[in-house]
Amino acid sequence: MVQGAAAHTSKPTRLCEVRTQPVMYGLFGGILGAIFLLAAIVAFAKEPTLWLPTIGQGLILMLFLSWLAATRLTLTNHSIRYRSLLSRTDVPLASVIAVRLERGFIALSYKPYLRVIITVRDAAGKKKDITLNAGLFDPAKVNRWIETVNAKLSQ
Repeated sequence: MVQGAAAHTSKPTRLCEVRTQPVMYGLFGGILGAIFLLAAIVAFAKEPTLWLPTIGQGLILMLFLSWLAATRLTLTNHSIRYRSLLSRTDVPLASVIAVRLERGFIALSYKPYLRVIITVRDAAGKKKDITLNAGLFDPAKVNRWIETVNAKLSQ
């Protein structure tokens, strides 16, 4: 039986994970995909000089779909992880005090937001909020994820 440092470096186990909701794939992929398809048809049938912009649109489409596929919010046995194409946040569960969902509208612009707020205690003992964008996730699944996190914190 292994003890000591090797026992504390166990591989994290996923307890709960939230991924981008499928409607976002339809929204981004449908709009950008339709533009790409139309441009490809026009480039093929009428105007060969449109191939370069069409390839650019295809790359943008792939970038958006990669971003959607990479975005996830995960609870492991040791931490909370938020992954996106360009950002990563790992918060050890030992420092987490509370997790809550915030939704509303930005004042005067009426733009909706959906955020997961993680309150942690830093090394100096001060409380600090970490804000994660949850706009790509299904709010019901995020609520279940938060309930799972709070249950894990209360153990």
